[in-house]
Amino acid sequence: MITGGELVSEPMDRAAIGFTASGQVLIDRVSFSGRIKTASEAEWPVRGINRSRGTNELVVYTPIYGQKSGYKDGIEFAIKFDGKIRHGVDISVVVASAPAIACGADAAVLAPLSIVGVDDPVRFVARDVWAAVRAIEPKQAAVVPSDRLARYVFPAIDRSQPEALTERLGGAGAIEEIADSQGRPVARVVLVRPTSSGVGALATLAGQIDLVSASVETRRTGDRTVVAVRLVWRARVRPTDALTVFVHVRDAAENTVAQKDSPPGAGTLPTGSWQPGDTVVDEYEVPAPANSPAGEYRVVVGMYRRADLQRAELRVGAHRADGDELEIARVRLP
Repeated sequence: MITGGELVSEPMDRAAIGFTASGQVLIDRVSFSGRIKTASEAEWPVRGINRSRGTNELVVYTPIYGQKSGYKDGIEFAIKFDGKIRHGVDISVVVASAPAIACGADAAVLAPLSIVGVDDPVRFVARDVWAAVRAIEPKQAAVVPSDRLARYVFPAIDRSQPEALTERLGGAGAIEEIADSQGRPVARVVLVRPTSSGVGALATLAGQIDLVSASVETRRTGDRTVVAVRLVWRARVRPTDALTVFVHVRDAAENTVAQKDSPPGAGTLPTGSWQPGDTVVDEYEVPAPANSPAGEYRVVVGMYRRADLQRAELRVGAHRADGDELEIARVRLP
């Protein structure tokens, strides 16, 4: 619909009627094409004007619709523009809402584009700016895409986690300070460059996920010993199954004395969200019982399907392993 030269809504898939300024009547099928283009030349198609939006849809709302869309899901930009949105006219606008990241101290955002202004707390991981998003736990996991730059966004007051993340990624990240138009700090961003997937693997699970490396260390916490495990996965393809990681500590009699079972990233990075080539840094802490007898213990890892608890097939090189778990270290307790 166009009223007074202003675009109010996109046309429906049916005949439309219109009246020119001279009173001429026009009847025809009308099509709509719109796009948003950023200063960096990135473009996205506009799917609608002033209407409810579906999954992964970019919809433009004008003052005719109201001051807010009323939606809590997704990402929204508030723009400042003097004039009307008219058909066939290019419009240059600026983001009016100051960039703001209102995530908790333990939350982070992985978004390959830019920081945006929002009203609600940001608790997202976004593959692209219009994709479904989700929070992660940066103390226990990190993702390095193989195909694009990633940005982990932290609150401006967080002076430790960005540094810890870059250290966890082997110095692969660079920290950038973000301020609003008034110079007020609003976020700290860890920029992570794409990684090469040419590194070998210790094992392959379910034919879809490589275990690239594993490291284990022990430390004392009060009267208990904690077995800290760092696993680095790489997605060969997009995993089709929801897989849970298990980390078990076994004694000499093969009894499991301590364990941690969880989807990657403390449940915030399920395998179904991985993209081909993604490198996932996944960390676990397994407290051993305080009364554990002194001795040598094996640390084994693997994966199983959550749906039926069926363990994932494990291969070492081109050969199927003898069993469905991999020993990654031997430690002494306590």
